[in-house]
Amino acid sequence: MHEVEWRGTPRIERVDPFSGAELRAILQSAREHDADFATLLQVWMQSGMRAGEVCGLQWQDLDLQLGTALVRRTWSRQRLGPTKTGHERSVAITHPVVDETWEWRPGTTETARSVVGGLQRLTVRPMDDPEAFVFGRGRVPLSSMDLHRRWRRALRFARVRYRSPEQLRHTFASTLLSRNAPLLYVQGQGGWRSAGVLLRVYARWMPQAHAGDPQLSVDGIPGATPAQLRWPLRGAAGGPSTM
Repeated sequence: MHEVEWRGTPRIERVDPFSGAELRAILQSAREHDADFATLLQVWMQSGMRAGEVCGLQWQDLDLQLGTALVRRTWSRQRLGPTKTGHERSVAITHPVVDETWEWRPGTTETARSVVGGLQRLTVRPMDDPEAFVFGRGRVPLSSMDLHRRWRRALRFARVRYRSPEQLRHTFASTLLSRNAPLLYVQGQGGWRSAGVLLRVYARWMPQAHAGDPQLSVDGIPGATPAQLRWPLRGAAGGPSTM
């Protein structure tokens, strides 16, 4: 059984995102059989975090009023460590990825906001210990074996074609970019090393990428247009995250 997040030799994984209908079927299946795991999946779908980052979340990292999480560690190979880039980042956990909408800004749909209620209803929630893991047992994070076992079960009951759970991260990026979310915003939320990396992997999901000159370069990012690099205004829903 693979660990939640491998390090060392780079792993190349084909981008095969889930459709909105598949995401909804997975969540519905999980809610019927494993409500706590459904909440984990919704956080993952709506935040773009890596697997180890989701498993490494502690209660002290969450701001349920703002609907944000501070990503500052990862659970990998049975030990805690820094994020893949070595940097902390604040991410919104309420992006409307599951909804049939062209909106990408966090907190804009009731379904997206419902993840906060799911977190408040978790079966194991030791509020007196800020270092307890959100989806683990006290100070013991969720194991890779348990994560994958519950993931396979959710897909089986949902009758959704199997893909690795890391495809949830690919789904997050491709969905937001297809809705014209700014490239730099998506990079900041998901913690990709550069916008150029993000563009190379997900350019086909960007509506303007096909219409523009492929040789166009903005801020050194080939194929990008100024609109795709533009950040939302500060103070607006979905504004820049704290890096």
